[in-house]
Amino acid sequence: MHDHSPAPQAHVDLDALARRIAARAGLPIAAADIERVMAALLSASNFWEVVALADRPAGQVAETLIHLAAEELAQVGEAVALTPAGTALGWQRGLVPRKRFRCPHCAGRGLALEVFRRVQPRWERVRAALGEDGAPTAERLSPDAVLGLVAFLADRGDLMGKAVLVLGDPSLVSVALALSGFPRRVVLLEEDPGRAQALADVAGRQRMALEVRGLAGDEPLPTDLRGAFSTLVLGRNGGAEENAHQVQRGLAGLRGPGCGVVYGLATARVPLPRWADLERQLLERAPLALTDLLRDALEYERHPEPAGALPPDFAPAHASSPGAWYRAALLRWETLPGFDPTVLSAVN
Repeated sequence: MHDHSPAPQAHVDLDALARRIAARAGLPIAAADIERVMAALLSASNFWEVVALADRPAGQVAETLIHLAAEELAQVGEAVALTPAGTALGWQRGLVPRKRFRCPHCAGRGLALEVFRRVQPRWERVRAALGEDGAPTAERLSPDAVLGLVAFLADRGDLMGKAVLVLGDPSLVSVALALSGFPRRVVLLEEDPGRAQALADVAGRQRMALEVRGLAGDEPLPTDLRGAFSTLVLGRNGGAEENAHQVQRGLAGLRGPGCGVVYGLATARVPLPRWADLERQLLERAPLALTDLLRDALEYERHPEPAGALPPDFAPAHASSPGAWYRAALLRWETLPGFDPTVLSAVN
């Protein structure tokens, strides 16, 4: 519980502080980004919850906390909090505690999953057969997020009777798609040859309408898959650069205008300037329109490991996270008239 009683007025130039943080983080950061962290600190003392509420990359939030602490505006230990001076500055700038107002029934997706629940038992058996039902990982979506993705594709007209191409699939989204019985074809391109073979074997035994092929991440699409699909799904929530590469590679597999391209991006991992870079690259690559952006629609089993993303020995990162807070936005693009997969194939 935070003490919001009046305190002496604090005078700190947040614009100058933002420039110092940006120099350390190597990213454009504004005073508004600092305010988002401060508003989150008015509601939470767990670092991972602050990251989720601030909706900014973990490394950026950590640098912000370190600089706020240097200005005696925040306390940084296993728990994090604003000091009385930091709280006073927050109220002075009109900040209010950050709250979530997500629907408890659909988790903010706006989708009903009941029709797709029948898929879950068989999907879980496939996961167990592959030995992937053990400890949660930062790569895997929660079961509800997998079903939510299937429901999203169905709702947007990207599933029923369609051929779907999936690039990378740690969460077995391709299995759920095939088990739904809605698409006429599902093809998964898997980078790990051993996993590709194991999944193909399970798919054969389960008589799933799923084709699995091994394909290294830097290999172009096989000729027989180019121009063959109506829907492209990135099964792995990568960074902006990885997503850009995978989308650009996968576009050559689409049939033409009116096709859907779906993937996830997490602000806890990918800062908004990198989002803009990805959007710019895609628009320069092909005629596309962004039709959907569902924030926090994809819930992961646990948050990514902090190593490499946070300052060394950053104590707040060692606190246990408050449940499965790590989520990604779900984005859908649609190819427009003028989209020509043969041109993309020529440069892939």
